[in-house]
Amino acid sequence: MRILTDDQDGAAKAPHPGLRHGVPGVGVSTLASQWYCELKIDLKYRHPELSIVSPAMERGTEGHGAFSADAVPMSREELEARLRDGEDVYLQESRFRAPIHDAPVVGIPDLVHLRGREARLVLEFKFSRRDDLFIDRFIQAQTYGLLLEGSGYGMNEAVCVVGVLKSPASRGADESKMESLRKDGVLGTILERSAALRERLLGSPRHLFSLRTTEERSGTLHAFRYDPATARRHLRWALDYWLERREAVPTKHASKCRSCAFNAAGLCGKARCGPDPRISVQPVILDGRPMLEVRWQESL
Repeated sequence: MRILTDDQDGAAKAPHPGLRHGVPGVGVSTLASQWYCELKIDLKYRHPELSIVSPAMERGTEGHGAFSADAVPMSREELEARLRDGEDVYLQESRFRAPIHDAPVVGIPDLVHLRGREARLVLEFKFSRRDDLFIDRFIQAQTYGLLLEGSGYGMNEAVCVVGVLKSPASRGADESKMESLRKDGVLGTILERSAALRERLLGSPRHLFSLRTTEERSGTLHAFRYDPATARRHLRWALDYWLERREAVPTKHASKCRSCAFNAAGLCGKARCGPDPRISVQPVILDGRPMLEVRWQESL
């Protein structure tokens, strides 16, 4: 596995004229999150004084880190040489950017399998107790495909895979689970099964296959064809917010408001219910600045 070294492009970090909140570009994960609650994204930029501590977020960060811990850095020059030779290259946590609907979009797919300049697999990993293929997960993987296509990679036979691994319930189980991701060949198993799902899809009129197993380490794999037309249609709605063509839309689901940090901090005027009592809010000093720390407790 390889990780592209960061390119030192200072211009990419400068605010982009016409984008909301003065961002230099819109992240793929941020775009996907708009389907969960777009107003939550808006409040995140308006209230940088909030520091959010969530066990679920920590598990996700640790899980991704475990998968990419053994990857070797690679320069773009080395990548190009390998692609010219038609080699199989597996890229992890590597940055791509491309314009979509007049907006610069940047994203870091969890894993991409390239053969020469043809993309074969685009994988996105989630660590969650819910293994459904939600719209935000579907759009996130498809948008990474758009970035690859915009970067000059062939996508005619590319398949996207969303792999969902169950989040453990306790911290002790959490640590052993994350350690097992590295030691027990989980990533290799996912790649083998994803490759098999890709072959099934390419030889079938179906557009989606889901593989669920009872093995704890295997989780659920959702494989679907790369569909740029569908992705662009959905992204037009999402990017209209960033291009200031409309205001943020709040969720319609009270359950999301109940678990929202901004609701708990009293910063959302459109919440549909009160916050979960397991969420605590307290003033703290971080890096010399006064902040509000919003923290989840996994049990009362």
